[in-house]
Amino acid sequence: MYARYIYAVIIGSTITLGLLFVMQLLIASGKSALTEPRERHLLEFVRVRRNENVNTEDLTPEKPPKPPEVPQEMPPQDMDSVDPNAPTIAIPPPAVNNNLNIGGPG
Repeated sequence: MYARYIYAVIIGSTITLGLLFVMQLLIASGKSALTEPRERHLLEFVRVRRNENVNTEDLTPEKPPKPPEVPQEMPPQDMDSVDPNAPTIAIPPPAVNNNLNIGGPG
């Protein structure tokens, strides 16, 4: 039982030291990036003249067609005519295997 804890401490220490080494390496290699001057890229904006001939026709949309005639409203269903003693369907619940072993080790 103690062997598990010893292995866990050894693996955890190895991963921690590895991450610390990688972070130190990243910090050491990043200092030169802050001291060196960066190259500057300049952009030059030039305005291009566009052709300003705009089509000025009267663009009125065509009128939509008339909608079809609406049928008369249907009368609401009479809820008093529903039979409360109507036959029902008996569906049994599914069989479930509940022999589960949820105990821990030991």
